[in-house]
Amino acid sequence: MSVDAGPSHGLLALGDALDVCAALPEEERFDLVYLDPPYGVGATMAARIEPGQARGRRRPESGPEAYEDKQDPDALAAMLAPRLAAVRDRMTEGATIYVHLDHRAVHEVKVSADRVFGRGAFLGEIIWSPGNGARGARGFSVTHQTLLM
Repeated sequence: MSVDAGPSHGLLALGDALDVCAALPEEERFDLVYLDPPYGVGATMAARIEPGQARGRRRPESGPEAYEDKQDPDALAAMLAPRLAAVRDRMTEGATIYVHLDHRAVHEVKVSADRVFGRGAFLGEIIWSPGNGARGARGFSVTHQTLLM
């Protein structure tokens, strides 16, 4: 886990949301939260730490192993529920949380988030289309990611 307090009392934390919430003083509150959980791609994911290394799904030219991303959508939603609740308990009035997902689990996580925050808290979604489309796929392809707000 890594925590960096900026000059204007900004806080950037990199780590598991449960660990971050537990490590911070009780009075610390969030105005904005961005969660980027695993997507459930069914593979070991790798990091890129040197030029020429591949990131993403682990392959021979990849950098070091970063994390396992093998949970099915229901298991991923179940893993996220206590993390969403821990973050919710630390959010200020009017705070916003963004949860970054793709097509594999976005629907299950949306339902889980509705249970944690209440259905009326849902503000909408941002659709992000990285890259330039199908990348050689035949027929329709799923090329977007979703940020739930």
